Amino acid sequence: MKKAQAASVKGLRVRALYCEKQDEASLAQQFRRLGIEGSFADALPDPADAGRYDLVMFDSDHASLASHGEDLRWPDLPRIALIGAETPSRLLWTIRQGVSSHLRKPVRFEGVLSACLLARDAYRAQQAMRERVDELEQRLKSRRFVFSAQLMLMRERGLDEHQAFSALRTLAMQRQVSVERLSMELLAGRACDGPN
Repeated sequence: MKKAQAASVKGLRVRALYCEKQDEASLAQQFRRLGIEGSFADALPDPADAGRYDLVMFDSDHASLASHGEDLRWPDLPRIALIGAETPSRLLWTIRQGVSSHLRKPVRFEGVLSACLLARDAYRAQQAMRERVDELEQRLKSRRFVFSAQLMLMRERGLDEHQAFSALRTLAMQRQVSVERLSMELLAGRACDGPN
């Protein structure tokens, strides 16, 4: 049951941009068949309207998109490119738009389900990776505070490097904060009952 739900796109809100009439008709038919709430437009959605959609599709060959160059402001959503021209420059431009999946043009009567599921999954994985990178970058920036707190404990309490870090880690677990956060508080004098 759970696997069937994960493979469902029913109720998915898709905004399709700059589609040719033939592709629009094929997409509309597939949207209806799959229970997707699809809408079509010839303008980029405002990034502030990202909450109105779950996914964006766009015709990567459309002249209006190409005229924007590299500086398109996409909403932070999974993107599916409709690809017809396989020229290196067009494919490179499409890749730079941060697509999560693609469909070949002309759009046929299959492929939308796969493209939507793959796009959602790739987007979620990319988001999780971005969050993890942000977290690791923040921790890396905070390492200097950990090192300084360790040195302070080594000087004031006569601990060696491993004992000082162990004391920081133990107190951080007791307070349910990160070692980095505890170190900053300790250095700022807010961790009054520092580690023994």
